[in-house]
Amino acid sequence: MKRLLTIINIAILMLILGCQADSETGPIILDFYYLNDLHGAITASDSSMGLEGIAALLDDERAMGKNVIFLAGGDMLQGSLISNYFYGLPTIESLDVMGLDAFVVGNHEFDWGLEYVTQYYDGTHAYQAKHPFLAANIVEKRTQSIPEGIQPYLILEVAGVKIGIVGTIGYGLESSILTPMVEDYEFFNPIFMIEYFAKHLRNSENVDLVVSLNHDRGLSLNPQLLALEHDASIDAIFNGHSHRVYADIIAGVPVIQSGGYGSHLGHVQITLENNIVTSVTAQNLTHFQDARLMHSHPRVGDIIETYFLEIDHLYTPLLNTERYQTREELTHFMSRLMLKATGADFAFHNLGGTRSALPALESLSKARMTDVFPFNNRVITTTLTTEQINQLIQFNPYYASTGMLAMQEGTYTVALHDYIFYHPANGFLEDDSTVIHPYTIVDLVYAELDLRHHMYATFNVFDTILIYEDLLTSEIPGVSDEKD
Repeated sequence: MKRLLTIINIAILMLILGCQADSETGPIILDFYYLNDLHGAITASDSSMGLEGIAALLDDERAMGKNVIFLAGGDMLQGSLISNYFYGLPTIESLDVMGLDAFVVGNHEFDWGLEYVTQYYDGTHAYQAKHPFLAANIVEKRTQSIPEGIQPYLILEVAGVKIGIVGTIGYGLESSILTPMVEDYEFFNPIFMIEYFAKHLRNSENVDLVVSLNHDRGLSLNPQLLALEHDASIDAIFNGHSHRVYADIIAGVPVIQSGGYGSHLGHVQITLENNIVTSVTAQNLTHFQDARLMHSHPRVGDIIETYFLEIDHLYTPLLNTERYQTREELTHFMSRLMLKATGADFAFHNLGGTRSALPALESLSKARMTDVFPFNNRVITTTLTTEQINQLIQFNPYYASTGMLAMQEGTYTVALHDYIFYHPANGFLEDDSTVIHPYTIVDLVYAELDLRHHMYATFNVFDTILIYEDLLTSEIPGVSDEKD
């Protein structure tokens, strides 16, 4: 009898232990990889790792059985010739091959008109992205709804863990967008939308983790997100927009931004046991930390090569730089170029529209100059008063003039580009004197480069501008004429 009871007790104990073993799973490790503000830098350069190496690392991680989630933090498409020329399609296709899980809208996704990006998500283009386009806080003013092709969040299930990813664009970033491109939309306060959808995801969708994917520098947003509690709490924060590099753990929550132009690859690792987060790490990788980021990737390489072959003539070196030339000098150069091309009295280009300096002894092609001046802003001339011009000078010292320093009261012809002209802070309005020219600042750079490589041995911003005086009525051969 005692033996029978012992056998029964052992069986019961084994059953209990078996149930406990079934109810407890081993640790699950999730590896989030992150890019923000790529700006179309899909090829490797001195400042960018390029997408091939990143793709090689992601493939290798997946081959080792790791649970990889790949996210993009906005401003991914606009900024390089190969991406700009094809309205971001080479970048979209490459990111798909890399297994991108979600892409949040950034302010530069509006640069060509939002419809040029949403066409890859709303069924209107022959190529449809395999990942969603996120923005919970962008609404069309007319419909008061999220634009077609954009969704507020994504739910992923990875290794049995349900992950809710809420995407938002920074509050007030309308001011960073060419006004006509954003005037039909408004950006709601992201913190309210993130809190609302975090609760929805936990209570209605039963997610285990909520991730906040933001095209926002995070200075004011992050403390508010970290203060959210209970059903609204956030498990990881991914930021963008300011091109900063940081990887912090704050109150147990990873908070990361990964530079810009593909300079860094963010890596956040979250470990869970029984659906409870037990540890987190965050770091920003370069090829110095991980040599895989220098490897090639045939599929991504083939995509890039296919598009490159269509525009390889725009990569032909035309001149070498004579010396190092700063962003400020190049900004003033663009103002001089606009002044000469339009015959205006004053011309203004903004420092934010000049994205990089030029090193000494560098080969310059039209593609390289597109890296410097990536925004196809339309050139506009208009008549402004002395007061209006002085206000522009106060906030934008990189202007050019025909030599007038002490202006008398009156009006003058001023060359601007559309971002400056339409910026709400300036308050300029179109009138009978306003001329919207058929060329962009990039077209002017291309035309000047074509002229200079016949006349000068090197490129120097202080050389005499060669662009024709009569371009008000002439066509300029450039991207605008060559692209469909």
